Amino acid sequence: MRECEKRGAAPIKPPSGNMMRRVPPEVHGAALLATQASG
Repeated sequence: MRECEKRGAAPIKPPSGNMMRRVPPEVHGAALLATQASG
């Protein structure tokens, strides 16, 4: 951060970790069932 301030540059923010992706309903359903089964 201090180095960025010295150079007048904006610090690079890390990604949020969220990624939106559209999947077919069958895949979404299978993922939901797998999640529920794993507890």
